[in-house]
Amino acid sequence: MRAPFQQASTTARSVTVEFIWFQSESIDVICRIIFARLSERLGQGFAVENRPGAAGTIAAQAVARAPADGYTLLYDATAHSVNPSLFGTRLPYDTRRELLPVFLAMVTPNTLMATNGFGPKTVPELIAHAKANPGTLDCASTGIGTVQHVSLELLNHRAGIPGFAETLPGFETWEWNGVFAPAGTPAEAIARLNAELNATIRDATVAERLGGLGALTRANTVEEFAAFREQQIGFFAEMVQMANIRID
Repeated sequence: MRAPFQQASTTARSVTVEFIWFQSESIDVICRIIFARLSERLGQGFAVENRPGAAGTIAAQAVARAPADGYTLLYDATAHSVNPSLFGTRLPYDTRRELLPVFLAMVTPNTLMATNGFGPKTVPELIAHAKANPGTLDCASTGIGTVQHVSLELLNHRAGIPGFAETLPGFETWEWNGVFAPAGTPAEAIARLNAELNATIRDATVAERLGGLGALTRANTVEEFAAFREQQIGFFAEMVQMANIRID
């Protein structure tokens, strides 16, 4: 059988890309833009399969259990680095050991929004208002243990310090997307896919479309993405412990 990620005829076996969220979510669109162009580059089919649920762990477990032949990939997001500390021993796979970093697809900063009638218009004003009215503010996130939830807890934790990174030193959280492969996938296949994905995001049309969706991209190696993941796992472990976030 031909190895994946090489120039080939369109009759080659398709690569399955397990995706952690629902179809038509913004990051679903980003994932499909990237892999559609990659498919055109290589003449290799990439079938994106939406497998949402349980903070991305359903899709991640499917990939962790898949054959390490290069024909199954995971397109994951920031929850990938939150789940090890959030679920602990209940996580049905070992993130570090069973899912190999391939490529950091994009990052985008998190934002805090309020209704039009909300008084505070700046972060310092919000902090002052919260201190003057303890227990009266309701904040919504995308779910328990998500990066948005952890970001709000981080704001709560650092609110004793007088926009975010400038106003609150150390306050910076990002939503990121990345591509992973099952442990045991040949290193040469991972390196080849990383190189092809780097070339894909440099494509002018892809770059324009991703930029229009607020996705920030940059060239990265497998080693750089692995180091980034490790930093993110450590960061969110500290935040989950600090805020005592639990999944019961």
